[in-house]
Amino acid sequence: MVQFENPWKVVKSGQKIMLKLPQEELDKLGPIYFLDLPDVGAQLQAGMPCISIEAAKWIGTSKAPVDGQVIAVNQAVAGLNSQDLTSQDWILELVTH
Repeated sequence: MVQFENPWKVVKSGQKIMLKLPQEELDKLGPIYFLDLPDVGAQLQAGMPCISIEAAKWIGTSKAPVDGQVIAVNQAVAGLNSQDLTSQDWILELVTH
């Protein structure tokens, strides 16, 4: 079973935070079949579940690495058939207070 506790690459710019998945984590997952992402406006707390992932080598929920409000969701990778996700793709954008 793949360990996928804290997979995030956190890119900070002022109060904005972009969440990505590093290539080594994507390699662990294998092809991604489904991503269930929170809605814009959702309040996330560090340690709380924030996305559900169904992949070839792992199915489960990943926890938020930081507190913040979701201000953008990458619709290009949300939902079904996100097999082409790369480490350059952002998943969520948050703002901290």
